[in-house]
Amino acid sequence: MKIDGREYRMSRKTTGGEATLGHYEKQSFVGGKYRFDLDLTYERDGKVQDGAIIQRGVLRTRDKAGFETILPVGGMIGCKKA
Repeated sequence: MKIDGREYRMSRKTTGGEATLGHYEKQSFVGGKYRFDLDLTYERDGKVQDGAIIQRGVLRTRDKAGFETILPVGGMIGCKKA
């Protein structure tokens, strides 16, 4: 992830909920001094071949002072079969 012009390697630390193509409904990522929590809902109706639409999503992060940033998330996930 790139933050303020610097790149941070984020590791997935926690998962929860149902998995879709290896991506969970609830995930936490940590890298350096940063932590991001994702809550996602996937549309699984089969319109996307080898993928899924992110129907709803929220990304949360909190700074040292306790200020929380909440951002909407949208998009899709896809996997290439090996």
